[in-house]
Amino acid sequence: NPATLTVQVKPTLVAVNKSLIGVEYLSLTLSVYILDAFPDVKAGNIVWTNSSNDMPFSTSTDLSSSVPFYQSHDAVNNVATLVVKNVSLDSDGGYRCTARNEAGSGSAVISIVTEGPPKLVERPRDTNVVVGETVNLKCETSSEPVADFVWAKGGVTVSDGSMPRFSLSQPTPSEGILVITNVMYGDRGEYRCTASNELGTVAATAMLAVQVPPTVSSPPTAQ
Repeated sequence: NPATLTVQVKPTLVAVNKSLIGVEYLSLTLSVYILDAFPDVKAGNIVWTNSSNDMPFSTSTDLSSSVPFYQSHDAVNNVATLVVKNVSLDSDGGYRCTARNEAGSGSAVISIVTEGPPKLVERPRDTNVVVGETVNLKCETSSEPVADFVWAKGGVTVSDGSMPRFSLSQPTPSEGILVITNVMYGDRGEYRCTASNELGTVAATAMLAVQVPPTVSSPPTAQ
């Protein structure tokens, strides 16, 4: 009888999109083509892991499950899919799909960057300052795209460069620091920091108290 030679081929994985942008609170679908595999890859031999530490994601094949990730395999079109059900800023990173058959394994990585409205990381603090000093009121947020910062007092913007003693400092794109130099007594009051991007706005306030040092006057000279 003639011998039969069977050649096994490990799968090659190709991401439909190597990088995706997710929006907070919405779902996002990651898809990978499984190519050239012989024998075919079985659904149980497809695993999705965090590409930075190879920890597997908790997945379910039931879309209605409370598990945060839904996994499916289209054997006809050779597509493996992972659905991130509720995208958040914690969803950022690399997602590795690994498929295995008797010949070996292949993998592909898809990166997610999450967009959402700004969230406060550090609120501005109520501050006491003495007339003539410099004060920094700091507001810090987390967001993608990066937020734009505006500071106002009594509804009037003070951080746009129109007032010489007031300026906006940004050591990092996530920080908006209002700098007031040579503080005057009239600068006291409530200051509002507003951080905005195209997906939303967040605001926080702080009170600035200004102290006037006592003045010492000489008693009148007796005549």
